[in-house]
Amino acid sequence: MIDDGGRLTYWQHKDGGLKILREPPHGDIYVRPSRHSVGYAMILRVENVLAREIEDAGGTLKLSDALARIAGLGLLARDMEAIVRLFVGNGTFVARVSGKRDTVRLSRSAIGRDRENYRSYASSFAHEIGMQAEQIGRLIGHGPAVGGQREELLRALLERHVPQRFHAATGFIEGSDRQIDILIYDQLDYAPLFHAGNLVVVPFEAVRAVIEVKSNLSSGELIDALRHLDEAIGGRRSGPPVFRGVFGYEGATVQTLISAIETHHSEPTSMADEGDPVFSIYEMAEAVCVLRRTILVSAFLNDDWNGRTAPRPAIIELASEAWRDTQAALFFDRLLRFLRHPFDGALIQPGLASRFAIDVAFASIKLLYHGRDWGPYVIDRGIDRVEAEIAAYQDWLDGKTRVEPPPSEE
Repeated sequence: MIDDGGRLTYWQHKDGGLKILREPPHGDIYVRPSRHSVGYAMILRVENVLAREIEDAGGTLKLSDALARIAGLGLLARDMEAIVRLFVGNGTFVARVSGKRDTVRLSRSAIGRDRENYRSYASSFAHEIGMQAEQIGRLIGHGPAVGGQREELLRALLERHVPQRFHAATGFIEGSDRQIDILIYDQLDYAPLFHAGNLVVVPFEAVRAVIEVKSNLSSGELIDALRHLDEAIGGRRSGPPVFRGVFGYEGATVQTLISAIETHHSEPTSMADEGDPVFSIYEMAEAVCVLRRTILVSAFLNDDWNGRTAPRPAIIELASEAWRDTQAALFFDRLLRFLRHPFDGALIQPGLASRFAIDVAFASIKLLYHGRDWGPYVIDRGIDRVEAEIAAYQDWLDGKTRVEPPPSEE
């Protein structure tokens, strides 16, 4: 049994009762973890990693190789063997002995294949759009034409998967002269002011998401995209923010992209310097994605500074623990949190990430303005309002109805 503290314990039926054992018994072992325990989460992680390892090995994997792979998860040797026994016992994996040396090999059962297919569903987003993008790149040599077609590929993919209430187009927000690569708006409650094919002009109130698309997302292209989105959508200052996303088919390294975001949000050191410091929940891009490579999401994480714990802007790199191509699916999952009706209401549709959440891990966390005050703490005005706003925003992203914080008392 795995208890609520995450400890693996061994029990034996004896004389009509249960007896706890100091060491693992010989023979069959049955594990019944608490579903909310740390240990249960670890069991799911082991299954997730082994399923992908077996797939990459061609359908069968030596037991010794399996144990070597999951050793990296921080398990004790006896616990690893017990968990593998559990998976064989419950039918997730099949163990067979073969060869002159009686080598034990693991393969997936029908149940295991179904679970792996469910987790791998996320990779279908990357496969669907990636294959078409590669075909276009090979057939068309003209850079701008390739870029335009890749924008259309992503727009068409989103259009197929967003709730019917919303429409994915390209165009303008009323009052702005910046054309947005992909603009998602509420087409039931708001009529476009102009509509010709996939080109629209829509009122600001209708907008739910704005996305910039890049064939190659370099540092300079990312900064340009973030500025573009700021200029196009910088009007909302109450209620839930509009989703801002940047999507690249190819791109720079994670550290280069994070540095570009830091540069964009840096504080100007002179009148000639450009910078867009973060002062509230309305300044940051929600997600930056490079297909099959990188997914970065923004957040506000608590940090200790000047004797108090306060929220601080952060960039989180998400990754698949089993190396699946989940980046595009995680980008879309983040977008879906903004596509709800009413806009500030509870999220009814389950998130896409719930299908593969056990495979998603924090690869890195970058706190912006580390070791110094930021935004509202610099000017020391409206801090209580900003902190309440951040808390309400986090709850809203988690699926709750948004409650607008009261006006600041400062």
